[in-house]
Amino acid sequence: MKSIPCIHGCDSSEARCLDNVEAAWGAGLFDGEGTIFARIHRSRRCPNGNARMHMALCMTQEDPVRHFHQVVSVGQVVSIPVPPGGRLPQWRWQTTAEADIRYALALLWPYLSEFKKCQARLALTKRDEYLRYKHRSDASGVQPEEGSATLTVALSFNVE
Repeated sequence: MKSIPCIHGCDSSEARCLDNVEAAWGAGLFDGEGTIFARIHRSRRCPNGNARMHMALCMTQEDPVRHFHQVVSVGQVVSIPVPPGGRLPQWRWQTTAEADIRYALALLWPYLSEFKKCQARLALTKRDEYLRYKHRSDASGVQPEEGSATLTVALSFNVE
């Protein structure tokens, strides 16, 4: 079976080469249960904000989430406590480290749907645009509006 080549920039001891079946399985699970977005958090200490990428997958079944974690070999799995009302506990794989996000996307990319590829491109583009804006604002001394606010890049698409 043909393996996906290790990602450029990772030495062979760090990069785990996956077979096509595992990568395709992970991409399918991420297509259905995962999300990726850019989030800008503003505070008094950082009025221009801090851009951060988020990539996550959340389910009520622990085994597929842990298997996904093994496939991508980055991020972490956390349990979410049972909320009042008798709902099932949830398990979430997540990462906010940009290098881990780019690594996971590179592994899954050949098998992701066009929708998820578009979602990932949009999140990466919005983050990069914000960083360029922030750099210009910092250099010019222009400050954004006062107040603490969190802006999440909208990733909803109208599918017709």
